[in-house]
Amino acid sequence: HMFQTAEVQDDDDDDDQGEAARLTAEDEKAIAKVARAAVARAGGPPGKKQHVLKWARQAYVVHKKREARAVDVASNLLAFRLRYGWPLQLEAKPLEAALRSGMHWILPGRDNLGRRVIVYRAAALEPRPPQPLAALQQMMCLLLERVSADDATLTKGLVFIVDLQGASPATLRHFDLNDIKRGMDLVKNAFPLRLKNIFVLRLPRLLTPASFVVKSFLPAKVKRRLHTSRGGAADCPALLADLPASMIPTALGGTNKAFDWDAVVDRLLLAGPRDPADSWLSPTTRTPKPMPKLVAPKPPRPVERQRWRS
Repeated sequence: HMFQTAEVQDDDDDDDQGEAARLTAEDEKAIAKVARAAVARAGGPPGKKQHVLKWARQAYVVHKKREARAVDVASNLLAFRLRYGWPLQLEAKPLEAALRSGMHWILPGRDNLGRRVIVYRAAALEPRPPQPLAALQQMMCLLLERVSADDATLTKGLVFIVDLQGASPATLRHFDLNDIKRGMDLVKNAFPLRLKNIFVLRLPRLLTPASFVVKSFLPAKVKRRLHTSRGGAADCPALLADLPASMIPTALGGTNKAFDWDAVVDRLLLAGPRDPADSWLSPTTRTPKPMPKLVAPKPPRPVERQRWRS
């Protein structure tokens, strides 16, 4: 799925866009046009346009203001949500258990080129998936939506680390046909993000032949961005050239002992709509809990004077 995403969502050149795209009034009109076209193509009710407007804007930026391409991505994303009955606005609280499964991480900080880093850990699926596969897929979408709210991520793209420790051909037993079809529909031309590098760590010996077969079918550009290693991060020079070892958690073979995914999830659950898009990824930023409502104290009861009897 990740290889397909890299192929489908990639642009025609290898250069990052650098600074966040500056949108003019004409661009905003074009984005509104993309949203209307996406809703019409996906067969959604007109009232969904406001939800699609965010996706339209992201796709418009990612695909360098190409309207037709943006319509393809936004309409496919809307059609997927409608087809599988997923909410258009994913929330963290209903997916807390899936988030805490640790199957996906977003690393605090960025790589040497300013890109966000997402991690997939195959070990989280063994001996059995901690949550239904649909919930885990929704959780991945939630994380991608949250990081794509940041303009820098839209323009610079993502780096994917795939940790295959614990994976084997037997891992496929966890997936039925519905899970596979939903996963393929999810990534096929239906998310406004760019994958710039994929690092596969701890590739099992049994899966090495399959990796050669997969790689042979990939475009030359994707092959250049795909790096595999039989060991952890310390044994992958290409990864260490992209990320400092101090940013990579020890569980992946790096030297970051302080990484705490549960703490990241805590901040994500507390993040509000007015907080900066990536505030939950900063360990130094703590989203304050809502202040309790102040209740005015009741006035004191009047003291009754006692009459003294002589």
